[in-house]
Amino acid sequence: MTISEFKIYFKKELSELYTESESAALYSIFVNKLVGFDKYLQRRFENHPLLESHIEDLENFISELKTGKPFQQILGETEFYGLKFSMDENVLIPRPETEELLELAIEKIKNNFQNKALKILDIGTGSGIIPIVLKKKVPDAKVSAIDYSEKALKVAQKNADFHEVEIEFIHQDYL
Repeated sequence: MTISEFKIYFKKELSELYTESESAALYSIFVNKLVGFDKYLQRRFENHPLLESHIEDLENFISELKTGKPFQQILGETEFYGLKFSMDENVLIPRPETEELLELAIEKIKNNFQNKALKILDIGTGSGIIPIVLKKKVPDAKVSAIDYSEKALKVAQKNADFHEVEIEFIHQDYL
């Protein structure tokens, strides 16, 4: 089966859950992840046959998407603030509005707290995206993050290690 043939199949299988443009975007994301072909290469090599293993993986992705599982959790990663983060079912998927909020926070910090010993606490850290981005943008700050879920903190620590930032993760019920 070629890339273009599987794209038609992919869209058909998900037509009850996603619009045509949504399923096309999801298909492109999954093919890029598996085959390493971005949108341009997917168009250029649309008649390129997919490996049997890729077809099996894509069919598994379809099955998982049909359950309503977010594509970021299926892939095990997402992009946020231009950085890659690990994701799983133990953490929430970051929202685009959170990026906007972080931009505002970083601007406020840089405008109002330069040359001051800054301590930042993220409550309910989940995957750790907020403290990681803050630590990368404000490297002199002491950043701590708290969460009730040990599983979420494991994801957060994995992300902090990947981005080589030092954050104090605290397992505690903050209420």
